Amino acid sequence: MEKQDTDNSQYPKQLLINDFQQAFYMLRHYDDVNWNLTKFSFGQILVSLGACWTIFFEANKSNALSILRSYYSVGIFVLLVLSAAFTLISILGICKNRTYFVKVSRYINEHRKFALDNSELSFHNISKMWNNPKMPKNLDWGSTQLICLYLLCGCYILEIILAGVVVYDMPFTFLKVVCVVLLIVISISICGFSIWKSLKE
Repeated sequence: MEKQDTDNSQYPKQLLINDFQQAFYMLRHYDDVNWNLTKFSFGQILVSLGACWTIFFEANKSNALSILRSYYSVGIFVLLVLSAAFTLISILGICKNRTYFVKVSRYINEHRKFALDNSELSFHNISKMWNNPKMPKNLDWGSTQLICLYLLCGCYILEIILAGVVVYDMPFTFLKVVCVVLLIVISISICGFSIWKSLKE
């Protein structure tokens, strides 16, 4: 019976030790996900912009097909909107990944604080290694994850503005300015609201 009691008392300790070790693996995983999302999204943005430029260049050649010359702006618009949609999905992925990263970081800090507060070794943590379970915040403006977010948000806005320019350049005249303004305002509002909802504490 005593052996079982000992095993039962040791299990939570071993679980906390293993959990602490695995939490660092999870942090590295979330950081890798952030970089992979950023690279994928930035790559698809460059490819999409390159495709748009190629379509525009080919459509304005003197020997271009008449169907290409007539509808190239529609193709460019569709490419820009699809690329912006993928960029928005990547932005939301980075936001969600950031919340996971923060939760695991706080959990590690909670472990460290518990160990330091209950240590008999008089370890003073002079280096100020993180031990605040309330940190980091989701919105840490200087974190590399949010820097990636700024980059992708800038690209997203550029794609939406370019899509608006394409709409403005299309041959129809009915409420053209209103369509452009609505496209830009609604797209940026959706992005901003989604980021705010994902990263709010």
